[in-house]
Amino acid sequence: MLITIGVLVTLVTLLGPLFINFSRTARDSRVKQELLFEASTIAKRISDTVLPSSRIVQSKSILSQPYLTGSTTVILEALAIDGDGSIIPNTYDYMVLTLDPLDTTKMLRVTDADDTSSRTDRTEVLGSHIEDLTFTYTDTDPENSYDVASTFTISTIAGQRTLTHTLQTHARLRNK
Repeated sequence: MLITIGVLVTLVTLLGPLFINFSRTARDSRVKQELLFEASTIAKRISDTVLPSSRIVQSKSILSQPYLTGSTTVILEALAIDGDGSIIPNTYDYMVLTLDPLDTTKMLRVTDADDTSSRTDRTEVLGSHIEDLTFTYTDTDPENSYDVASTFTISTIAGQRTLTHTLQTHARLRNK
């Protein structure tokens, strides 16, 4: 009986830390996969916003909120589209990619759609856990740029560790 208890204590002493370490590794791996998925989703949403846009706008006020294109904000102009997905000539919608001023860990897409457009006015959260965001342009004057590059870092806590991932995207404006 004493030998059995001794063997069990030895097994628990040896296998306990191994089990705990395995659990931490599995958790970190799962959290890292979730972080990578979120980063790729944010990158796709940025590209999906830039690609149909025809130009970058220096400044725009939407619902009394002023926006200015710079290193953490980009204002994009896109031809409005009707319900069939056809372009409405000389009619524009505006999309702003920026950090949420109330929670800078969230990236927003603010859409200001023309009344005739099938797009709607709205503010969407494109992603969270943003630690750093930078937009860069192919020209020192963003309005002359044909490409928008974004670099962003997202992070999250896994146990007592902080996991981070940095991703860079490039998207060319429509017809540029």
